[in-house]
Amino acid sequence: MRIEDSSERLDVMNSDIGASVLSDVSMNGARIENAAAMGLRVLNVNASGASFDDVDLTGARFHNTKLENAEITDSRISGMKINGILVSDLLNAYEAAAAAGGK
Repeated sequence: MRIEDSSERLDVMNSDIGASVLSDVSMNGARIENAAAMGLRVLNVNASGASFDDVDLTGARFHNTKLENAEITDSRISGMKINGILVSDLLNAYEAAAAAGGK
């Protein structure tokens, strides 16, 4: 199926759309719920203001990504790295410095 030059709302439910390509599309205000997206590739996308709740990003890779003012709360971060450095090590060092008064 091909949809081109359309501005209609598209509701897709209980469907396998694996291997689909979404290119040059506006998804402003779109919702993705209860979806399997293993192996998903997201390239050159502006998702500023996006919200991710109860999402499994295990093994996800972020490269050349703007994460300015991003917030991560109530999340499991074991093994998470930023530029090869374990985030848990960074947080431990920060907490140690704060406890020592060197904030």
